[in-house]
Amino acid sequence: MTAGALVLMLSCASGFALGRDVGYEELPHSSVTSLETCGQWQIDGQSGRFRILQAYLYGGTMLFVDMVRPNARGTWLEVARGFTFAELNNDHLELELFDVRCSPNGTNSIVVTGRAELFESSSYSFTIEIDGAAGTYQMKTTAQ
Repeated sequence: MTAGALVLMLSCASGFALGRDVGYEELPHSSVTSLETCGQWQIDGQSGRFRILQAYLYGGTMLFVDMVRPNARGTWLEVARGFTFAELNNDHLELELFDVRCSPNGTNSIVVTGRAELFESSSYSFTIEIDGAAGTYQMKTTAQ
């Protein structure tokens, strides 16, 4: 597969005839293989941390990010917002993720980097900038 074809396929991941985007709300806790906290957020008088979750679903690794805060009693964490990534989390992509790292990017923002391998053949690196206050993300990929 050429690098151009890979980039086109990844940019259109949500439009594949086969497969569908897997939403954050579908993430079964039993499928989580890695959890890492990274960065702080403070929005509308509430505060908490970002978490990076990797999960094994549908024959591949998927990546999710959530923003957690202490519950009203302070006895456990509750999710304030969850993020999924259409470019990575398609139930037919069968991606494997490697070297996933996270770094704070100021208050309410983090940057997640890593490498994805598609069908054990093509690989690319990715950078995801997440803005927790706006509830948005931007992803950049580079074929390797």
